[in-house]
Amino acid sequence: MTRSWTIRIAVTLATLLTGVFHAVGAVTSSRADLQAQVGHLQGYVQGLRRAIAVKGSPEAKQADARVDFIVTDSPFPMAQSGRESGDRMRIEMTTQFRLLLVYFEELSLVAGSTPALTPCKIEYTGMLAHLYADNLAKISANKPVLAVPAPEVFAIATEARCDALEKELPVNPSARGFRDYQVNLAVVFTYLHELGHLVLGHKRGSDDIFSANMTEQERMKAFLAGMRMSRAQEYEADRFAVRELARLGAHPLEILSPPLNDMFVATSGFDCDMRLGLTHPDPTARMRNIVHTIEVTPFHPQ
Repeated sequence: MTRSWTIRIAVTLATLLTGVFHAVGAVTSSRADLQAQVGHLQGYVQGLRRAIAVKGSPEAKQADARVDFIVTDSPFPMAQSGRESGDRMRIEMTTQFRLLLVYFEELSLVAGSTPALTPCKIEYTGMLAHLYADNLAKISANKPVLAVPAPEVFAIATEARCDALEKELPVNPSARGFRDYQVNLAVVFTYLHELGHLVLGHKRGSDDIFSANMTEQERMKAFLAGMRMSRAQEYEADRFAVRELARLGAHPLEILSPPLNDMFVATSGFDCDMRLGLTHPDPTARMRNIVHTIEVTPFHPQ
């Protein structure tokens, strides 16, 4: 199955609403999809970090100046932070993490224009939740993870129920700018969430979580170790992200983007199959905490 599009990346948070984008070449396979996310993540987060250096809180500026941002070409969706040697810190995102955000937003756009496909979006998200849980178990057992199917590939497996997804995806070029805008809002929140863990001194497993000699499997297991933290820390990091977004000039409606919401559901879930990830709050509680923080935070959108 071929996916071909041009993904455009906003240069800084301050230009999110002005349409200043950086063009990236088309991709032609699922593997290329993953590899293409490296440039998207690096370019956009660089712009975010420039905004933090100018408008961020003193704590965010100080911490971010010591962060090495790394993108890994991984088939497992994760974002994590940790401390390296000396005073250096690290925030890492995987290519699959951003690609899933793209899938979620494309499905939201398709469901919005064709309401009859809404059940297919729900079914796809549920499938990913179970796949994520299965992959957590595989990582713990030192087994390779299963690949995440693109929505149109998933549609083939549903037979007639979601055939129309094949015709609708990837989304029309006219919608891709808005798609990437929503995806990048989710990336912003996630980066600031991970920065919040560092600023707040949260512990995530061992201090050598980012050893340069780690294999991909060891890195994923370190991610699981990092999930063994209290829900309170997740709430605190979310609140930090909201407050920093307010300082950077975001609008309250830009905080919880639809693909971020879907990512919460797919990676936290609502049932016991997600037991390996239960150190994170369930999606409803987490979103409720974010909304409450938005309500009590002063915003001055620019």
